[in-house]
Amino acid sequence: MPDTHPADAAFAAVAAFLAGIIGADLGWSAAACAGAALAAATAALIRPRAWKLHVLFFAAFAAGVIYCGAFYAIADAQRNLPLNRGTAFSALIADEPVLTSKGSFLYTADAAPPFRGSFLFLAPPAGPEAEFAYGDLVTISGTLEASREPHAPPIMFSPAVGLVAQHKGFFFRDWMLGIKAAAIREFRGALPADEAGLLGGIMFGYRAGIPPDLRNELSRAGAAHIIAVSGYQIMILVAVCGAFFKKFLPRRASLAATAALIVLFISMTGWRASAVRAAIMGVVALAARAIGEAPNLRNLIAFTAAAMVLADPSAPVFNVGFILSFVGLLGIIFLGPPIRGLLRAGGPAPAHAPFGLRDAAAIVLSAQIAVMPILIRAFGPLSLVGVFANVLVTATIPATMALGTMLAVFGFASGRLAFFAAQCAGFFLRYQLLVIRTFAALAVPVPFSFDSAFFIASYYLLLALFVFSRRSSLRAAGVPASLPP
Repeated sequence: MPDTHPADAAFAAVAAFLAGIIGADLGWSAAACAGAALAAATAALIRPRAWKLHVLFFAAFAAGVIYCGAFYAIADAQRNLPLNRGTAFSALIADEPVLTSKGSFLYTADAAPPFRGSFLFLAPPAGPEAEFAYGDLVTISGTLEASREPHAPPIMFSPAVGLVAQHKGFFFRDWMLGIKAAAIREFRGALPADEAGLLGGIMFGYRAGIPPDLRNELSRAGAAHIIAVSGYQIMILVAVCGAFFKKFLPRRASLAATAALIVLFISMTGWRASAVRAAIMGVVALAARAIGEAPNLRNLIAFTAAAMVLADPSAPVFNVGFILSFVGLLGIIFLGPPIRGLLRAGGPAPAHAPFGLRDAAAIVLSAQIAVMPILIRAFGPLSLVGVFANVLVTATIPATMALGTMLAVFGFASGRLAFFAAQCAGFFLRYQLLVIRTFAALAVPVPFSFDSAFFIASYYLLLALFVFSRRSSLRAAGVPASLPP
């Protein structure tokens, strides 16, 4: 590969591997391999000096197809569950329960011998909280049905569940979730219900403590993403912790401590796709800085996606959270610099405000523009005024997270300091609630349905043309180096 930089070859291989997995998920494995072979052969004829790159691309594509099929085959062979018949057996709750849009809790569990494999069960709440938690050993009785979603585990609806024992999961995760639960109890003891629920959502992505009326208002205002842990929270964590640790520790020790805190934070938030993606990229970027190398952003995104897809090959096609996370990130990277340039046309932003209103606006606008067709297809109409609500709320998230951390820490040490932190946090939370409720009342749906593949393709083609026309601002931001002049 005489004309190809190793980083470009690595990116091509990873991209081809991901394309192979997506092709296998879509069910056109044989056709996809044949098409990739034809494309590689054609490209080799056009550029014979780069034939090794084309062979690498095809081999990586085929590896993705084969890996995906083998992963599903092994998973099916290892699963031994009693489907489509009433039965009772023991199981271990393997993840935090997830609050659904209808108010029930979705649990992930691992069946105990003589059965084997993961499954889901949907149970109504016994109160405002989930009745069972991670690490609980339960007896479950009902009918386990095959999922209607491709490659999804079987599911049981409204089973009879009884608690046998607690704290039977992995001790470290159990401990971290216990710390989160203690922090949320501090929030509830110091703040009104709406403010405490919103703070728990912002800090940990914890939705169960948010009153139903407030969840509806967040949805109508188009601001529901603020109660999901994402790259923005990780960015804040890296900036704040990095600035703190470097005052007391050597450079590499400071970066290592920041990376460790990222892992601890993600352990408390439940390992959701957006949080895991941000954590992997954050840790790798910190490692690159520790050895004095600037991370290749394009390859970092590709390798992060590949690492997550190795654990769950269905994610690029069937996991909406995974898709939104990466499309939103690409929007921030490619649309963010041009939008930031447009917003700063009226004058420079203050140098001391890294998370100021303009930067928050650029992040929110670029991410929402990138994911809008996906959000509308998956969740229905969006509010046109949601962008303004998000900008006004997002700009205050760093201060809210800092004060929420102080409240959680001081709650274990000093009642007076905790009271002071609660009053300060309450000021920002009341402001955020005011913004959310105001824009929820003003909600106007986006007048597009995106029900046509042609419409979606045209939308993203227009975005690509906009990015290409603003490539000078991207090169100034260092993203990415491969853009043409």
